[in-house]
Amino acid sequence: LAPVITISGANAGEIGNLDVTPIVTVTETNPAEQRITLNGEVFVSATTIADEGDQLIAVAATDRAGNTAQANVSFTIDKTAPSITVTGVDAGRRYDGGEPYRYDVDATDADGDPIEYRLQIAPPGMVINALTGEIEFKPVSAGDFPVSVLAVDPDGLQDSQTYTLTVTPVNSLPSFTSVPVDSAIAGLP
Repeated sequence: LAPVITISGANAGEIGNLDVTPIVTVTETNPAEQRITLNGEVFVSATTIADEGDQLIAVAATDRAGNTAQANVSFTIDKTAPSITVTGVDAGRRYDGGEPYRYDVDATDADGDPIEYRLQIAPPGMVINALTGEIEFKPVSAGDFPVSVLAVDPDGLQDSQTYTLTVTPVNSLPSFTSVPVDSAIAGLP
């Protein structure tokens, strides 16, 4: 029978943001040779892998009868959080309360991972498109509203940015508050 190879501590196809410590076990009653590599370099079982990027553990084992076995596990370590940039929200700028507020959040991920956008803090009624980062809000009252936007990659790494949205009261038509005098006596001031 060929040697039996077990690789634990690393899941095939997994993308994670933590170090990985794979343990390789070769079960064989008459072992002859075994070779374990990480990305083509000699690797010792139970060594912690902390380097970011795609990783490939390859194991080959042969017994004295010439029976061989091979096993591979590939996974990715990604510890780089996305970077979020809030642009188009000018410090001190006021937004009219009667107008819809729209803003497109931009974020990048150094690894090119897709990003999910979330509102961490927002006034009632403000929404964000999780895929595009577009914020929409129809203010119903004036005031200063804290907004915190989160950009999250598939590994759970995240970045946030906070700003204050200042909404001014709706500019209504002027109205008279005085009551006009509608009678007069001739010859009196």
